[in-house]
Amino acid sequence: MHWLITRTIILFLLFAGHPLISFADEAISEKEIVDKGRQLMDRKLYDAAVLEFDKVIDLDPQNAFAYSNRGYCFAMKGEFDTAVQDFTKAIEINPNYDDAICKRAKSYAALRKFKESFADYDRAIEINPQNKTAYLERGSIKAMSGDTEQALTDLNKAIELSPQDENGYFGRGMTYVMKKDYKDAIDDFTKVLEINSERYDALTSRAACYSELKEYDKAKEDVATLKQAQVPLPPAFLEALEKKASGESSDSGKDVAPAVSGGQDTKVTSGDVTVILKSGQKIEGKVLEQTKKYIKLDFEGTTVTYYQDEIDKINQR
Repeated sequence: MHWLITRTIILFLLFAGHPLISFADEAISEKEIVDKGRQLMDRKLYDAAVLEFDKVIDLDPQNAFAYSNRGYCFAMKGEFDTAVQDFTKAIEINPNYDDAICKRAKSYAALRKFKESFADYDRAIEINPQNKTAYLERGSIKAMSGDTEQALTDLNKAIELSPQDENGYFGRGMTYVMKKDYKDAIDDFTKVLEINSERYDALTSRAACYSELKEYDKAKEDVATLKQAQVPLPPAFLEALEKKASGESSDSGKDVAPAVSGGQDTKVTSGDVTVILKSGQKIEGKVLEQTKKYIKLDFEGTTVTYYQDEIDKINQR
């Protein structure tokens, strides 16, 4: 009898215990894949990251986090329709996933589906009234669409929720520029630079605002700082800014707006452009940054990045 009981216990441990060990290994494996996907995302290797999140979804089709992260990768590649599908799946799995809702809102904005975009931001804020990203992005999109008053309301709330986030001040500063309220814009760009002294887009914008207010000495100081930092501004753009800073009229016709490149030996395009991808897709936006590897655009308040290996050509508008 004792032998039978012992044998039963051994069999139970062997056959009942083994699946438990297997499940634990699978869980660890899934976490490792997620971590690898996130690391690839941080390195902007979005195609490789997508493959890792594919594996996670194969292991766990109810993993809302994996769908949301894969959607983010698609969005950063400019594949906004596919991104929306992944964000929607994540939200179906977890209806209160306000981060995924914000990401879907941003993709809708990139697709110019503003009604859907604002509905998502409203929903995200209803779920989480402390979601500063929702206020920041909704405010930026409202500003780009010309609704500057509502934009300021949202951006003020974003700053209230996260007073050390430079992006809130930059967005509000650009909104003040649209309203030609250059003094308040300067205050916000100055705050951005206090938080991050290397925000050269804020420095460029502040120089332009000083010029509009005919505070030429201060504008010259900002231009000198840009040149000393070897920020590779386009020659025509820099010439226009220098003329403004000197109180001269500029006949270049170039808009003195943020256009900063991360590569000193790179040809930089400024202003409004149309990026034509090898897939045939066309994206219109304002250049924020351009290097040998990628170009970053402001598209209706949404920052999108495209890499050289996916770009056919870039046309100045």
